[in-house]
Amino acid sequence: MFCKHLLRMKQFLTISVFLLLANLAFAQAPLNDNCSGAIPLTAISSGGVCPTTIYTNVGASDALGTSNSPNPTCFNGLRAFKDVWFTFTTPSVGGNLNYRITVKGVSAADSIKNPQVAMYIGDCATGLFEEYCGTRLVTQDTNAVSLDAGCMRAGTQYFIQVGSFLSTD
Repeated sequence: MFCKHLLRMKQFLTISVFLLLANLAFAQAPLNDNCSGAIPLTAISSGGVCPTTIYTNVGASDALGTSNSPNPTCFNGLRAFKDVWFTFTTPSVGGNLNYRITVKGVSAADSIKNPQVAMYIGDCATGLFEEYCGTRLVTQDTNAVSLDAGCMRAGTQYFIQVGSFLSTD
């Protein structure tokens, strides 16, 4: 459960999602390859940070560009390459909430490079609506990106889409 003292307006919480890529020739698609399989993120700890967990986008497909598999407006070429999905619901108490979503590759040579992240509201079956979007320029050659999402609605389910900047990442 979310700690009550973390629900203060304008307090930033960090949701860290770590992705590890491996160069596997015959990788199976991850369970969260599509919005309908979004992995629920764990509860925020008392320190305001999610536990560090490693996820993968090895074998993930590219977004289809539909309302339930969108291509975010800030992603490279308006494409979501090798995207995977996560979900969380904001606490039902409190006013507008602020979160920081951080996606970071682990320190391995085959880790995700130049990740991109977008956040949506809506429903996987009937359509998603982009609320926030964040990306890094490929020239920055970084394996991390943060997205500050402010004024989020209490008691609302959000979906997070994480993709690679390039189809070869």
